Amino acid sequence: GVVFGIRPERIRVAEDGALSGRVTRRESTGADAYVDVETERGALAVRVPAHHELRAGDRTALDLPPQWLRRFDSATGRAIS
Repeated sequence: GVVFGIRPERIRVAEDGALSGRVTRRESTGADAYVDVETERGALAVRVPAHHELRAGDRTALDLPPQWLRRFDSATGRAIS
């Protein structure tokens, strides 16, 4: 099997995103904040600017640009080129 991965800074909050879900946690880290979003496909960490208004309990849509998706072997965890 294959597992897909994407870095938190590559995920975009979008009105018509590919995935939708609920914010479960927010952690501010200075100029940025990380929000955990539980989607129908699993949990994702998303990096947003600190001034972004997403908070725990909010619903949001996410866009995962395909050029930033990476594939990994689910058995070994190794990247697949």
